[in-house]
Amino acid sequence: MWDVIVVGGGPGGAAAAKLCAQGGLCTLLLETRALPRDKVCSGVLFGDTAQALTREIFGELPQTVMVPPRYLRGQAVYVQGAERSVIEQRMPITWRKDLDFWMVQAAQKQGAAISDSTRAIDVSQASDGCCVRVHKRRDGSTQDLKARFVIGADGAKSAVRKSLFPGLKVPYNQEIRECYHMAFPLEDAYIHTFYDAVLKYWFIINFKGPYFLLEVSGKLGETSALKEKVVKPYLARQYGFDPKTVPLRLDGTVEAKLYEQLFSRKFVPAVGNVVLVGDAAGFQLPTGEGIGTALMSAAKAAQAVLAAAGRSTAAADIYLDLTRGMVDAIKELHALAVKARFTPADDPQVTVERVVEMMKASLRYVA
Repeated sequence: MWDVIVVGGGPGGAAAAKLCAQGGLCTLLLETRALPRDKVCSGVLFGDTAQALTREIFGELPQTVMVPPRYLRGQAVYVQGAERSVIEQRMPITWRKDLDFWMVQAAQKQGAAISDSTRAIDVSQASDGCCVRVHKRRDGSTQDLKARFVIGADGAKSAVRKSLFPGLKVPYNQEIRECYHMAFPLEDAYIHTFYDAVLKYWFIINFKGPYFLLEVSGKLGETSALKEKVVKPYLARQYGFDPKTVPLRLDGTVEAKLYEQLFSRKFVPAVGNVVLVGDAAGFQLPTGEGIGTALMSAAKAAQAVLAAAGRSTAAADIYLDLTRGMVDAIKELHALAVKARFTPADDPQVTVERVVEMMKASLRYVA
């Protein structure tokens, strides 16, 4: 019987496991894939929240976890027909494989047990605690694990969330990433973000050592066509990129867009003694940044579980109160995003200014 089982080995899961173990709880962290594992993500600790919480929970980010150029100088924003705008912000850059594994190891050193290649199938609650049914990939077995509390940090397609809300309809965006081993005529000291408010998509160009990465985000089922028919021809015209170049790696992911459900409280990220953090909870900034909100919600989840462990109050009651400010702040940022990204202005320069306002607000994110 564990005190707490944390599902998911990303920053949110690692932070929750470390803080719960640090608080004296018998903690188990489950990760679906074998560690270390990759994650489709820019790998940038964008804003003040992500950077401050990383230092507070895990300590200083080691040089070995970062990738050249190690620190970006900021973000460059592009809207067709307008001048480029630059936001100066010092930001460490990593491969998520290395960042997440460093964080998981910190949780393990704090006393949390780690079980990778272990996929959570279902979570249920009863009067005597919670049950997490898992599939062990290494031997194909199925087991039922018992705990007083469960923290679901298992991402956009969360199995824990699905167990709590089986009828919830989750809107998804799709992100496709291509990695190239070649030069590209943009400064590697910046992450370059391109917006199209008419077609309602965005893409980024990101540099990691000798590689450049193209990440395109749009509606589920439409992103691949946008990449081939719109993005690559644009890069060919503007930067001389050959659309026929074969990437070293092509992968992708989905992003759960639970804003409407979260703001209207049709969905709440905790029930009883099961709480959700990060993307599983819908806590993602409209810019796509999720590391800071994952760390913040994980810290609040650990606080709620530690408080509930000492009394009869359900963890959900404490957690929903602690995260009310997060929901309000994300709602304000979402309103800025709708205006900036999806409401085309007559003057493209106005669109750039709106996007920059949204991005600066996200970098300062505090809840």
